[in-house]
Amino acid sequence: MGGELRGYGANVLLVPKDTTLQVGLGELSFGSMSGEGFISENDLIQIESLESAEHLVGYTPYLYGVVDVNAQKVVLVGVWFDSLIKVNPSWKLNSPKIIDRKDVNSTVIGSSVAQSFGLQVGDSFENSREGRTYRLSVAGILSTGGSEDNQLFVSLGLAQEITGNSALVHTVQLSYAVGKTELKAVAEELSRTIPSANAKVITQVAEAEESFLGKISTVTTVLTVGVLAASAVAVMSTLSTIALERRNEIGLMLALGASSRRIAALFFAEVLVIGLVGGFVGYFLGVGLATAVWLRIFNTPIFPRLASFFVVVGIAVGVCIVASLLPVRQALKVTPSVTLRGE
Repeated sequence: MGGELRGYGANVLLVPKDTTLQVGLGELSFGSMSGEGFISENDLIQIESLESAEHLVGYTPYLYGVVDVNAQKVVLVGVWFDSLIKVNPSWKLNSPKIIDRKDVNSTVIGSSVAQSFGLQVGDSFENSREGRTYRLSVAGILSTGGSEDNQLFVSLGLAQEITGNSALVHTVQLSYAVGKTELKAVAEELSRTIPSANAKVITQVAEAEESFLGKISTVTTVLTVGVLAASAVAVMSTLSTIALERRNEIGLMLALGASSRRIAALFFAEVLVIGLVGGFVGYFLGVGLATAVWLRIFNTPIFPRLASFFVVVGIAVGVCIVASLLPVRQALKVTPSVTLRGE
């Protein structure tokens, strides 16, 4: 579930020190920074070598500018195309293929831009800045429901050429699969490593994700406890019935000198087999059902961890043993003489 929530945008933002830039993500506004400044693109390679990289879903730099298209001002955004949707997979991109991040001839335009200028995928148009003209081919149309619909996306290299900001970016959006507390540590690590930037946690996204996952965790915990309790009652009822049906056998074994410990061991051995078989079958049925539901709802597969198999089987055996304590105790209270007389 946390992985799916990561699809709704970045949760860490790298901003240049002492900048003057309005930044945002979709309809969210993260405020402004004073002064003009940039982040060195060469510093970004360090992001993938940090300890936090194991939790990194993806990241993409942004370089902003303004160009003229048919005598109208349009916001130009330089990005890495292959990372843009990875960081924001919920965005709807109408494109026949993933554009290479070094492609300087293609562009992805926002849906509002496409509508304003009557452009479709495959069309070409010109944009200009400071007397220089660039011809671009529309490789995709982006729809986000936010400010991105009014923007013109090109490769970062081309944006740097158009704006004259070689090897520089304005911001970097990063997506990490960790909670709010860990994100603070990630931000501190990024700020220490990249001298030209400050890392900020996008609290709206982080808090919303943490709150939602907390509620989901509470619900699943309550459901799990309820299922385990129902399972324990079912096992207890079954073993109580078995003990009642075997009163004569238990009485005969006690009369022949069998110890209470041996009789209890026989019951617990049967319980152990029930727990192992139930845990084994239940695990694979559960994984199969969960996979089908997940594919149906989120259109993505689940990959269960091997450790969960042993946890599930262990819990199943534990529930069976705990549920069998009362029936076994009742079974050992059988009086051989009374039972053998048929009373």
